[in-house]
Amino acid sequence: MGQLRTPTEGTGQRPAARRAIDAGRGPGSGAVEVEFEGVALSPWGQEVIGFTARTEIDREDFDITWNRAVETGGVMVGKRVTIEIEAEAIRQP
Repeated sequence: MGQLRTPTEGTGQRPAARRAIDAGRGPGSGAVEVEFEGVALSPWGQEVIGFTARTEIDREDFDITWNRAVETGGVMVGKRVTIEIEAEAIRQP
């Protein structure tokens, strides 16, 4: 699990609006920008919070080097991989 590196905004009552998380897992690691999307009530009356996160990695940092040339020039798979996460959590009593 990574550590919170640069928290910004926040009242202590609710999660901060943006946080950068550093996974710290070697040369391919980097900051993950996490954004608090808000709080809502589910149809069953439970409090639900939402988050989104996005980062990019270089797949070659993880020794994933397979590729194939295409007829029009270039290669089939790029070096950069975009990772997008959407998460929700329900407050438990």
